[in-house]
Amino acid sequence: MYGHTDSMFSGGMFFGGGVLMWIFWLVLLVVVVYVLKDLFSLKARNPSTDEAMEILKQRFARGEIDESEFEQRKKQLLQ
Repeated sequence: MYGHTDSMFSGGMFFGGGVLMWIFWLVLLVVVVYVLKDLFSLKARNPSTDEAMEILKQRFARGEIDESEFEQRKKQLLQ
């Protein structure tokens, strides 16, 4: 009666604790991968690229370059 250990509360497997632990670690891994991908996907955000993009936007705003040239140069900067 008291020696019976075949229940859902025994062995640390409360309501499928083993499965829930795997799901927890999988979710944690996905979050870490997503955060790292987000941090490094911006190609380390080169300050000179940011400055060049700002100059390009200003030239476009002043009318020094047309929209097609703006888009072409923007594409080159973001490569």
